[in-house]
Amino acid sequence: MTLMQEQSTLKKNKQSTLKKNIELFFILYIILQPILDVTAFVGLTISEPVRVLSMGIGLFYIAFLVKPSKEKTIALLYIGMIGLFMLISLGNNYFVKNPFFLMDELIYLIKTMYVVFMLLIYYFIFRSWNQSLDLGNAVKRMVFWGMAIVSVVMVTATITDSGRRSYGFLAKEGHSGWFFSGNEISVIIGMGFAFMILHFIDSSSLKTKLWQLPFVFMAIYSALTIGTKVALGSILIILVVSSITALFKGWKNRSWSNAIIVPALLIGTILFIPYSAVGNNLGVTLDLGSGQETVEESGGNPTPEEEAEAKADKAAEQEENEQIAALLSSRDDFLNQKAQQFEEAGIVQKLFGMGWPGIMINSRN
Repeated sequence: MTLMQEQSTLKKNKQSTLKKNIELFFILYIILQPILDVTAFVGLTISEPVRVLSMGIGLFYIAFLVKPSKEKTIALLYIGMIGLFMLISLGNNYFVKNPFFLMDELIYLIKTMYVVFMLLIYYFIFRSWNQSLDLGNAVKRMVFWGMAIVSVVMVTATITDSGRRSYGFLAKEGHSGWFFSGNEISVIIGMGFAFMILHFIDSSSLKTKLWQLPFVFMAIYSALTIGTKVALGSILIILVVSSITALFKGWKNRSWSNAIIVPALLIGTILFIPYSAVGNNLGVTLDLGSGQETVEESGGNPTPEEEAEAKADKAAEQEENEQIAALLSSRDDFLNQKAQQFEEAGIVQKLFGMGWPGIMINSRN
């Protein structure tokens, strides 16, 4: 073998080792997510630099370590278009906003790009791992442990009474633990629990299931503790589907551990709902809907027939709006506010984004 061939082989081996190490980092990065969120909650400036660094590593991975392909070309072109889009948005907001907060705008853009970057990166990571390893089990295992960390944090926040309230409305209960947003952690638990219960069901050993079970309990408890309907609905749907699957497989394979445990989890969850934060909040929502009906029906003096009919229609419409607002937890107000801000924005902002905080404050002279 010539010297050039030896150098070429050595270079390929180094690239292969680097590629595997980066892929392993991103698989472990799944577990790191809740830890980064907790550091942000306690005021440590770690999460944003780590996420920016991960985006840079992922871009390097796609550009230099992924083999040339049609998918790679499309991904790099897409990333380039996103980068150009964000630069135009940042430049335009500099001229139309006064004051202009550079760091806030950059953080907003990074958070906006982050999800897209991660989806592209994990597409190539998973495609590479799927060729050599049991990718499905690896991902389920990582998500299980990530969910376990989230659940432990939520339970610890409950015990120490240090969780962040999910709602500003005092009649509603629930907290998001040491995470900033109740809505976001609801979605995370709702999606992650599907992988968690799948990993639990696929575990063949009863001993393994028994030590995994406390983490499953804590995940269900965490979902009900947040107080949102999203987390509750996700948990119930996943447990219903999992129970049906477990019963079918138990009958088919004559293995009854899953067929007993998973339906028991479903029944226990349903029984615990009235005593949970989300159970209280569902009661508040119903009270808000029925309370409006009582007010409308009890007020007013007798009127002529046409006026009474008009008032009845108006009351019914107002009652419906109140019920919808209660069910949506005032998300319709947020949507209306953003729609109004969008209408007031300039044409360039409408095309390339309004940035942080989403509105044009004062035009520069």
